[in-house]
Amino acid sequence: MLILVGERANGEAALSHDLSAECRLTHGAFRWGPAHDRLRSLGLGWDLAANLLPRMPRLLAPAEPRLARQAAENLAVWASRHRNVLLVLCGARVAGAFGLAYEPLCEDQWLDVEGGHRVHVLQSAHPSGLCRWWNEGTNVGRARAAFARATGMYKDYAPVPDGTYSDRALVRKLSCAGTA
Repeated sequence: MLILVGERANGEAALSHDLSAECRLTHGAFRWGPAHDRLRSLGLGWDLAANLLPRMPRLLAPAEPRLARQAAENLAVWASRHRNVLLVLCGARVAGAFGLAYEPLCEDQWLDVEGGHRVHVLQSAHPSGLCRWWNEGTNVGRARAAFARATGMYKDYAPVPDGTYSDRALVRKLSCAGTA
């Protein structure tokens, strides 16, 4: 299972689903816009896209790093309890929330989680149009190759009739199967 992880929701308010008692994922990340388009153009497919933070009033801004770290820890613990999971971390703040030193593209990284478990992680530069890392053609080629390997190894999504991929359907599938 390939889970794409962003920092926060943009645009419309995102909906939240509990995948387990310990992990609340805000799904709806990368559903539209330049970041979505860039990831799709590079061939990255994902089963679930989640944000560490929901849309929040700026009054809560001082609490954001703590909340993001807690969400990242919960997601890592949840992912470590499931087989064949890859977390694709988009951007420096997301990597920092997971306690990792940021690298714009790092595909062979493992995150140690409580209980001696590990989670496979792929770090990526943030796919927005503001990130200058993507201006280098060699970086785009490296990312395309890394995303192809990741998608080939971890992806198990099923397209829905409109041609998009439904993370809500996967959330329901996991919840109904009792694995969440």
